[in-house]
Amino acid sequence: MAGGVGSRLYPISTPEKPKQFLDLLGVGKTLIQLTYERFLAVDPEAHFWVVTSEAYYKYIKEQLPAIPDEQILLEPVARNTAPCIAYVSWKIAQRYPDARVMVAPSDAYVPDVEAFAVTARKALAFVKTPDQVGGDVMPDPGRVMPDPGRVMPDPGRVMPDPDRASIPYAVYNIGGGQPENLLDFVNILQEELVAAGVLPQDFDFDAHKQLVPMQPGDVPTTYADSTALERDFGFTPRITLREGLRHFARWYKEYYG
Repeated sequence: MAGGVGSRLYPISTPEKPKQFLDLLGVGKTLIQLTYERFLAVDPEAHFWVVTSEAYYKYIKEQLPAIPDEQILLEPVARNTAPCIAYVSWKIAQRYPDARVMVAPSDAYVPDVEAFAVTARKALAFVKTPDQVGGDVMPDPGRVMPDPGRVMPDPGRVMPDPDRASIPYAVYNIGGGQPENLLDFVNILQEELVAAGVLPQDFDFDAHKQLVPMQPGDVPTTYADSTALERDFGFTPRITLREGLRHFARWYKEYYG
């Protein structure tokens, strides 16, 4: 899946050239090239398909020249993950009705390629025959497949229990404990990226902004509740949004040059 616009990493990633086509790790390869190589390690004889948009077709051809045109699907309109998977699955089924399919984003970071390949091969072996799909229990005992004829247990029953764990633990939020306005975040990040020398002084931010209404899944307010941290440790994070973004911008400049 390579049709995303990479908005979460703007302005490093832009709609014109989103993150999957960038060498974000500084290794001489883009994220989509690393994804391709990761699956080559799973099965060198596999058929690779890419779902993207017409605007990114040129990057696919440049960065993954081994993939034939008929296996590069250009979405007529972006509709996110589920329609993307349905689209390519239907196309594959027309040509390979017995195919086993693995779907992956093109921008994931997986440092241990060998371990990934071992796990992926196990997954493919598990679904080698159709009657193995949709059973009760996967090889990993922590994963349970739904059975339409049974009532699933309360998800809380399979959550870790600090009182019964062999090593006591607790989970704490360490955020600032208050919401921040998204546009304030964007504006401060712009200023700090320029101040750190990541972007030029005359960078036209307005030309790259596209304000849209609330999207499905958006929430009006979200922030970490740090009251448990304050209660148990007497600690309250005090780093301001600007200070945190300034440290990030300076780190980015030092690391990537």
